[in-house]
Amino acid sequence: LKATGDSVLFVFEPSGLKFNPLHPAVLKIEYGHAGGTGGEGDYNDDGIVNAADTTVEGQLAIWVQEVLGGTFTQITSIRIEEFNEIEADVLGFSRYAVSY
Repeated sequence: LKATGDSVLFVFEPSGLKFNPLHPAVLKIEYGHAGGTGGEGDYNDDGIVNAADTTVEGQLAIWVQEVLGGTFTQITSIRIEEFNEIEADVLGFSRYAVSY
């Protein structure tokens, strides 16, 4: 797990392990305690919790990097606001990030 500015990185190994596409794994990530120096909910880390953070929260999604050093691609993810959670079906172990 690694935080890098506007994202948090999760690495699942062994990289390349694949799941049955008919029965993908579900990756669930809670982000309720995220927030940087401004406290919980300061998603853009500007020191203030305001409408800009609400905009960022609405854009949060899960991204995947299939190959080390490759580009990250946004995958279909669902944000469940009442639980401060993002979910996505994943087909294997790889590098995933929550970003906006």
